[in-house]
Amino acid sequence: MKKPTISFYLATPMTGRTGKELWDELLNTRPIYEKHGIEVISPIEKEGIAPDKAVIKDCTELEMIEIWKHKDKGQIRSTNVFVYIASKLTSQGVMKEYCLARGVCWKPTIGVYLNGVKAGFITKAEDDIVASSHEEAAKLIIQKWGTRTKRNIWRLKMINRSLLGWIWQQLREFWL
Repeated sequence: MKKPTISFYLATPMTGRTGKELWDELLNTRPIYEKHGIEVISPIEKEGIAPDKAVIKDCTELEMIEIWKHKDKGQIRSTNVFVYIASKLTSQGVMKEYCLARGVCWKPTIGVYLNGVKAGFITKAEDDIVASSHEEAAKLIIQKWGTRTKRNIWRLKMINRSLLGWIWQQLREFWL
């Protein structure tokens, strides 16, 4: 295993799935990235999901505030890249995490499309990487953002491409 040079937040749909299923998925996924020197940050660990057969249910409002504000948001902000696994499972939580990562933090976004799920046109146009396997995603993450210099160049390009338009849109909102 290589020493990590980059980290990513692995967005994971949880509600309606078992802890065992989530942990199995993480434990099968993590080594693929670690062999490339990529650290995987998972909400499964921080949220204390037990690796049992109990089905994850929606949490209370107080639990949600604790998890979202103090755990998930912080993890997303502390990583270099945002990865989500596209599947037939839809998740409002993953959607909000994606919005934070891309729309607020301006992080590179990677969609991993498994089991025959196909990326749509908008996904291909908006995400930085659309991969059909974790191995492919890992190689492309290292290729594009594997060093601080590469990440800084990407961020400067993102700022150049987006900042003035973002400022203009914020000012325009006063007149809408």
